[in-house]
Amino acid sequence: MIDNDDDPQIVEAFARFGRAIYMANVVEMSLAQTLLQVEFLTPAREKFIKEKGKNFDPKTFAAEFDAFMEKQSKKTKGTLNLRVSQRAEFDEALRKRISDVTLRRNFLAHDYWRSTAEKFMTKAGRDEMIEELSKDADTFEQLDKDVRTATKPVREKLGINEKALDARVEQNLGKLLLQLKLK
Repeated sequence: MIDNDDDPQIVEAFARFGRAIYMANVVEMSLAQTLLQVEFLTPAREKFIKEKGKNFDPKTFAAEFDAFMEKQSKKTKGTLNLRVSQRAEFDEALRKRISDVTLRRNFLAHDYWRSTAEKFMTKAGRDEMIEELSKDADTFEQLDKDVRTATKPVREKLGINEKALDARVEQNLGKLLLQLKLK
């Protein structure tokens, strides 16, 4: 029997699991953003240039943008992986890593606690789990960075300024953190 729910090691094991799943979701969002850039923004840009902006309606564009992202958010990670593999110009090694991470994410989300129940009962087992989950989170985080690097040429073609994008992300993160502190 586990001694106490407040045991710092138990808390850390759950925290490491939370970080790993969170980073898997970050990768998932990167894949959705890749599809946004490749399947939505690139054709929209090409149409705008072809028509010289004559038929461009910002309200329609915003509605179509929101609908596209809503559709992506409802897709499973496996479906996003498949679409990115078909549409993005990633090398085979990156595609394989995305596939491997999808399998690992699915294991964490659906089978991890069942398969590690015995390990969780001992200090040594929890130490092993903490190390494993930390590596998972780091793997997911690195893959997110690599996907963003691989899609940088697409963003450049679209005219997306990386520094402005990073600043916007930081601004939104700051707002989110302020909201969390208020609650």
